Amino acid sequence: GIPSVGLMTVAGPGAMYGAFSKLMEFCSTDAERVREDARRFKPNHEAAQRLHVKYGLDISTQENVQPMGRLNVLKHSVACMYTTCDELADPMPAEMAEAYRADGVHFEGVGPLLDVPG
Repeated sequence: GIPSVGLMTVAGPGAMYGAFSKLMEFCSTDAERVREDARRFKPNHEAAQRLHVKYGLDISTQENVQPMGRLNVLKHSVACMYTTCDELADPMPAEMAEAYRADGVHFEGVGPLLDVPG
């Protein structure tokens, strides 16, 4: 395939855990309920099966929720940049960091990507 580089315009990969956590809190639910709903949602299974048949893709019904906030698609990039410096990045929970390590995802904080006027 063609090499790709991911770009996260948030405060590092740990920011996704925080975003998912706040969304679950707002919806009065928790991670296990979200995972269980994803397991039982038949249209999700059917869509994954169609993608498998047509393109040979193996997509789990647990994409992005195991662990919660992990972006599974990043494993297909040679690196993933995020637009803050390492010192200001939101910390990743250990389970998320280990999942990214197991997938071979390499993160690089590049700081704010600002242009100059003109």
